[in-house]
Amino acid sequence: MFGSAARGVDFDPATSDAGFLVEFDRNSNLPPLQQFFGLAEALESLLDRHVDLMETGAVRNPFILAEIERAPEVVYAA
Repeated sequence: MFGSAARGVDFDPATSDAGFLVEFDRNSNLPPLQQFFGLAEALESLLDRHVDLMETGAVRNPFILAEIERAPEVVYAA
């Protein structure tokens, strides 16, 4: 998790989304898009807010990457 949801101090429960940096199992039987959108839909339903998913390695902008790496919060690691 990254962004305001991870930092907490500037998170607005009424308007803030939740950002997640994700990595999917390449050996899964599910197609990559189904994994991506299935997870996004499940998290949005669970958290009752918009969710932004970013795949590991897809972030090329060094400023965005620095922001993500500045205050990550591990939610689940397998």
